[in-house]
Amino acid sequence: MMTTARRAQRQGALLACIVLASSHASSFSQEWAQFQRRRGVGWLQEVQPVFTSAEELVETVVIAMQAAPVSEASALFLKLSTPGFRLIGITPWSATSLAIAVSDPSSQYHLLVDDRLGVVFPSEPVFWEDGALERCWLEVALELSFEGDPHGFTAAKLGWECERPAAMASDLQGWRTSSITWHDFRPDFTPGLGQEDWPRICG
Repeated sequence: MMTTARRAQRQGALLACIVLASSHASSFSQEWAQFQRRRGVGWLQEVQPVFTSAEELVETVVIAMQAAPVSEASALFLKLSTPGFRLIGITPWSATSLAIAVSDPSSQYHLLVDDRLGVVFPSEPVFWEDGALERCWLEVALELSFEGDPHGFTAAKLGWECERPAAMASDLQGWRTSSITWHDFRPDFTPGLGQEDWPRICG
């Protein structure tokens, strides 16, 4: 169960990510974002963040799942994704279906709402152009931290792909999630939906 202090910390981090991303949009101000946070209900539905960093996009999506009501965080996830994006195993694809999946302890996606979760980027992002789109591939490690254990545990590794227009036509266009492959290392979920076990190099 997430403590009040921890939730407040995550909410502060989420707000900081949203304000930073939204500062690229001329119609958005930091004061307005802070007002929405004080208002409380539904503020995530109002924001239009623009991410010039793919890593910040990933961090915001994960933090939102832990800091905001699941229904609002799921809606934000879809808002920050391309129209064709889907998570395997969730049908029909919608914010409601995503919220149900992450709230279900028997789903691998329940990991996203675990308050012990942290995001690590083990390698440099890979960029390339694909016609009118710029694409970015990120290696994302979802790590669980435990009290007294400084190293934690890598629960899953994700291949997180993002895209944006190659020629930034306006300040209202930024990175969006286009696909995610999810390889799970937890005994109850390995190797992950649509995945195969990775061969051992030794041992």
